[in-house]
Amino acid sequence: MIRKHTRLRGWDGALGFSVIMVMLLGMGCSLLPFASKAPRQVKLGISGGTQTLWLSLVEHAETASQSLGTDLVLTAFPTETELREAFLRGDVDIIATLPPAVPFLTQRGVQVKFIAPISWIREGYMFITPLDSAVTTMPQLVDKPVAVFPRSHPGFAYWQAFLLKNYGLRIDNLTAVESETPEKFLQRSEITAVATGSAQWAVLKGTGAYRKISDLNEEWRKISGSDRLLMFGGYAARSDFGDRNRDFVNAFIQLNYEFLLDYGAHKSAVMDAISSGKNNLGLSKEQNESIAWYLGLDDVDPKRVFIDEQDVRDYELIYKLLADAGFLDRAPSSVRDLFYVRE
Repeated sequence: MIRKHTRLRGWDGALGFSVIMVMLLGMGCSLLPFASKAPRQVKLGISGGTQTLWLSLVEHAETASQSLGTDLVLTAFPTETELREAFLRGDVDIIATLPPAVPFLTQRGVQVKFIAPISWIREGYMFITPLDSAVTTMPQLVDKPVAVFPRSHPGFAYWQAFLLKNYGLRIDNLTAVESETPEKFLQRSEITAVATGSAQWAVLKGTGAYRKISDLNEEWRKISGSDRLLMFGGYAARSDFGDRNRDFVNAFIQLNYEFLLDYGAHKSAVMDAISSGKNNLGLSKEQNESIAWYLGLDDVDPKRVFIDEQDVRDYELIYKLLADAGFLDRAPSSVRDLFYVRE
């Protein structure tokens, strides 16, 4: 358990989350419902661990464990592949992943349900190129050498779907080198562009040496015709875990709602807390702010933590596109059954 990463403190200028939790617990209360019915221990995993609401959970792991009535064990894995393997072995109960992973795993015999989002596509995975590159559009990458995430990566799955829908292109039309860390190829002169994510872009953008060609939000808006941010990263678990621990799941979603409310009310203090001390992952406050913006936290109502029918409709379309692109064997017959939608 990573309580060594937990610091209990209130935030300057506000009655912070930790203080509220401690007060309620001291009065024999729980901030969240149903905590008394929680399992004894819940193991959660994530790839990387730079996501803002995950870092809020790490920051408040001890008080959250007390309020939820369970022992939260939080583990950050180096890569998405290692995270997925741990989940398949049963070493992790809940994983932070992306919605394409849910039918991908289900079609391979692992019944999974997406519980709640903790990020939305404000930019999403993007393609970047050196500042002096002649490439300005995605079609210009045809037959060019690019570094991308593995095709089984649930984040890169969106690009497989959106490239096909918006440009009639498949990854095979690019000269793609697959890597868990494609940004490492930026120093190679033969590579025209790379796909990258939020934590990497937060650092690379500051160098002034690279620019973005396109991102997932730009491509999704072409398809949806809407400015509504698409549900992106979040928590998923085996369906039977949710069936056995429905009260815990409800309370856990509520916890993340409280984190997002707190972020909206005390953004600077939240950024200070996750950017300093033993919870620091080597990112500055400015970089963590960039990641939070990239994850859509500045642009969504906290109620978006609760999956709604529009989210279901969005993914009915996306899963069909993912099947067309070959990431999924077929589009799911019932997308709603793959999501934890509150009645």
